[in-house]
Amino acid sequence: MPMVREAVAKLFVRTTLGAWTKRFPDEFYWHIYRMRGWPWQNMEVNHPQVVASYTINFVYERLAPGLLSQLEKQNPANERGSRKARHHQYLTEDIGHPALEMHLHAVLCIMRGSSTWEHFLLALDRFHPRQGRNLLLSLVDDLLPMPSALPAGIPLSRGNRPGRR
Repeated sequence: MPMVREAVAKLFVRTTLGAWTKRFPDEFYWHIYRMRGWPWQNMEVNHPQVVASYTINFVYERLAPGLLSQLEKQNPANERGSRKARHHQYLTEDIGHPALEMHLHAVLCIMRGSSTWEHFLLALDRFHPRQGRNLLLSLVDDLLPMPSALPAGIPLSRGNRPGRR
């Protein structure tokens, strides 16, 4: 199995650093803030450090087997915990970036349909489990109360997303 993980990771990860391009839509972060109950301050303010761990959890741990470990080898953290580049800059153009875009779209769909942080985490674990983790059984749904209706003002259309001017 480790050989398969390495082979898959190599399809996703390039050996050289690619140019930075915005890959994560503002809406991704807006939903994190909404579900955590944090005030949204647009993208002009640095996010709390925990948002980076959420991004790793929601995206890189779930995108492909062995991907995160390969990215961490290519883009190691320094003694302060910073990296010289964003992980997505090491994704390949032909496989890595399209897979990231499709995965982000799926995560955004789950975020849009989740009224609480807990419901989001359960839905994400069910539909896009972390690589190497156990799958959730549908029995879990029977233990949860139905989510309440989403509040008005959640940006769903292209022209009404956060950060748009």
